[in-house]
Amino acid sequence: MRRLKAVSVRLLGRLAEGSSEATDAITNTDDLEILREGLCFRPASESGTPFVGKIEASSLGASTTGGVYVAAGHGPWGISLSLGTGKIVAELVTGAESSADISGLGV
Repeated sequence: MRRLKAVSVRLLGRLAEGSSEATDAITNTDDLEILREGLCFRPASESGTPFVGKIEASSLGASTTGGVYVAAGHGPWGISLSLGTGKIVAELVTGAESSADISGLGV
C-alpha cells in the first residue's frame, strides 16, 4: 500500500512550490488522505446480475442518434465472463444476431 500511495502522490498530490511537474528529484506534497484501503473492488449490481445492453440516446437526453453500450456489474466473475460479454457487446454494436438471450441482463 505504501508503493500505491507513493504513486498516487506523484500523480495526484499538490506540486511542490515553484514546480511545474513532479520528478524523482522534486516530489509532490503528500496532501492525500487515505480514507480506506482495499484492492480488487469488483463492481457488482445490487441483484448480482450484470448489466449488458444499450441505452438509447433518447434516454440520455441527447438529440443525436447513437447511445451508450453498457457491460458492467459482473462482480467477481468479470474475468470469467469477459469473453462471452465481449462477444455479445460486439454483436450489439454491429447489429449482428445475438448468439445468446440477454433479455434478463438489460439496463
